[in-house]
Amino acid sequence: MNHKNNGFTLIELLISISILSLILLLGSYSYSLLAERWQSALTKFDLVEKDTRAFSLFNAVLSGIYPSVIYEKSNGSIRPSFFFSGSEDRLLSVTRGGLLNDFYPEVFRLVATKNSNGKIDVIYQLSALKQPITSIEQEVTFSNNIELFSDLDVFELRYLGWDSIQEKDAGLEQGLGPTLRPMFSGIENQMLPDKVFANISKNGKKMTFYVSLDNNASRFLEVYSKE
Repeated sequence: MNHKNNGFTLIELLISISILSLILLLGSYSYSLLAERWQSALTKFDLVEKDTRAFSLFNAVLSGIYPSVIYEKSNGSIRPSFFFSGSEDRLLSVTRGGLLNDFYPEVFRLVATKNSNGKIDVIYQLSALKQPITSIEQEVTFSNNIELFSDLDVFELRYLGWDSIQEKDAGLEQGLGPTLRPMFSGIENQMLPDKVFANISKNGKKMTFYVSLDNNASRFLEVYSKE
């Protein structure tokens, strides 16, 4: 008479343990893959969030540039102009969209420099001046540095504007427009550029960004011409 065995043999137990171990191993591996992908997604999200915030601050700074009049005294006369000086990798001006002061304009300087990786970092430098700049001889020092962008492949500024108000008036009469240039001086031209462009590239992604400034800033100099 045969008796049915309801228990496990040693071989069956070993097979069951092996299968359970394999399931646990697969589960652990799947979890590690999921955790790795999640961490990668979080890292990418943090980078995107950082870049988005940087563009937002960059836009606020450039959009806040306004006609800050300064003057130069020479032989008893006053030559007014604007506190604005821009090149391909630097920009000096005054903004109402400063990064540290929400209530007063900030004298700032944007500087693009190469880092140790051969990439480009863009630094926002802030002057601690409490009084507005009024004279071309006034000294400006920068004591605060804030990194706006890091590890860019390209950062290039361009300026759309005129050489002078006289050239603008004559050009408009002839149906001409402002020209795009790598440098612009509000002191020499006695104007602000109509637009400031920034060509930015990072990790193969290219972007052309621009803001419009006050294209009728010369009206602020009329009071000096009447004196």
